Amino acid sequence: MDLINATGLQAGYTLGMEPSGREYLVVAVKGTFTIPAPGREPELAKAQLPLVEADTFTGKPGLSAPVYEADYPLRKPRCDVLLLGSAYAPEGKPTERVQVGLKLGPINKTFQVVGDRLWQVGNSIRPGSHIRPFERMPISYDRAFGGVDNYHSDPSRHSTYRLNPVGRGYHAELKRALVDGTPMPNTETIREPVKKPDRNYRPMAFGPVGRGWTICLRDPRSGSSRNRIGY
Repeated sequence: MDLINATGLQAGYTLGMEPSGREYLVVAVKGTFTIPAPGREPELAKAQLPLVEADTFTGKPGLSAPVYEADYPLRKPRCDVLLLGSAYAPEGKPTERVQVGLKLGPINKTFQVVGDRLWQVGNSIRPGSHIRPFERMPISYDRAFGGVDNYHSDPSRHSTYRLNPVGRGYHAELKRALVDGTPMPNTETIREPVKKPDRNYRPMAFGPVGRGWTICLRDPRSGSSRNRIGY
């Protein structure tokens, strides 16, 4: 098969098969545009980004946050709005936290980015009082609430925060030795800051969500679940 591309964009195709045995052909066309000045139309960039042939991650595949997903999905019912970047301290002066946001048409998402901090255990479990100031903080689901609680010596007591298994700060086992001094997340919602390691918090970032992650939050103590949609 020959693919004739006269668009000036990147184009390619791949073959695949559904579980039913039906074969399919996916053709992808990808364009890179400049961000225009206010009141002007976007223009085609001189350098076109190539098609992504396979999912890429911040670290080991499946054990870290997705960065770019392959450009050949069989079906894409909605448009993806993704942002890969960092939070910067105002005027370059180190800060403990800063609010960030992304708005595109009706889409509007804002949250807090917080410096490095640790869980502190005394009479209760609480966020540590010391927050390390930062000038630049990468925004990624690696730094959002979630992760794997594998601190217990018994593997049968390990658990995963399915909404974001690559994050940090989640604990189901709350013994002091297992929680004290472990990392907390660097992002959190504005209205519901992270205060307890075994609660259901919405992970906050602007990048793609892992294919195997769930949008159903389950309370690790009661076993009940509730839907939290709207990444």
